[in-house]
Amino acid sequence: MSSYLLGLVVIRLVFHAPMIEALFIMTILSWGDPAARIGGKSIEGAYLPGRKDKKTWAGFLSFIFVASLMVLFLDLGLVATGALTLGASTFMTQYFAVLAGGLAEAYVPWWDNFFITLASYGTYAAIMG
Repeated sequence: MSSYLLGLVVIRLVFHAPMIEALFIMTILSWGDPAARIGGKSIEGAYLPGRKDKKTWAGFLSFIFVASLMVLFLDLGLVATGALTLGASTFMTQYFAVLAGGLAEAYVPWWDNFFITLASYGTYAAIMG
């Protein structure tokens, strides 16, 4: 839990992420990470390349699917309230942030929640500028 919180503190205080961007990253982490665990444990399947210890394609794809869906729901809610103007580039950038978070969850051996946050925000910030 401390790595979860630390990642959010770092992107807000060190990288000065705007609150709405931190909300996107928090959505990716808080929905994607448990989805990866549930999907990976409940759906049998092949292991990811280089991760024959415990990480599976089912867990990775569960992360991507659930986090992307929840970011879409967040976007729709924010658009409905006027807090966000959503364009294709914004949503695609968010999707790349989800993908980066999924890769961090799959391949970082320790403190993955911290690195999910950094990878997701780093990808989002690098593309959006």
